[in-house]
Amino acid sequence: MNVPARYPVMIIVLTLIVGCGQSSYTLRAGGDAAIMMTKDGKEWTGEILCMQDSSVYFLNAEGRSKVFRVQVGAIQEIRIEGYVNRGWVTPLILFQVLPTVLMTVAASTVDISPAAPLAIFGLPTLLTFALFEASTPDPPQSTEPFGPESIGPLQKYARFPQGLTAEQFKRLLTFYGQSEPDDIK
Repeated sequence: MNVPARYPVMIIVLTLIVGCGQSSYTLRAGGDAAIMMTKDGKEWTGEILCMQDSSVYFLNAEGRSKVFRVQVGAIQEIRIEGYVNRGWVTPLILFQVLPTVLMTVAASTVDISPAAPLAIFGLPTLLTFALFEASTPDPPQSTEPFGPESIGPLQKYARFPQGLTAEQFKRLLTFYGQSEPDDIK
């Protein structure tokens, strides 16, 4: 079977172009879901409202929402949920793995060795997977020793990363039906 040389070249170039893409790393405007583990072994699920040098203000999502104040010294770990950032997997499967499989099957039906399309399309797929897997960051977290320097990187995941004025904090507590935040020790 005679196939003009330009067709395989066009297919390879188009497959490589379509397989390239990027994923975004967008922070949520309302704050991110977090899991906080205190040194006494309790786990709290909710949202980080704001952070100060000595305290983290946390909105508990279990049951009725309440604002809690946690002293930095009582925290063992904070993990931010939802940032696995594997948005590249679906395009890789649709635009690289699937065409590789289809080309391999098609080649085997017309008396061409399936090794050729598998090598031609499979190697860029493996390379793309390896590069994306190596560059995908771990979910943000901060673990013991917990202090002001360890909460800094997590501040951007709070609903109010710049902090709150006294008036804003009072309005926030009023909204949740509290006059003072509950303390977690």
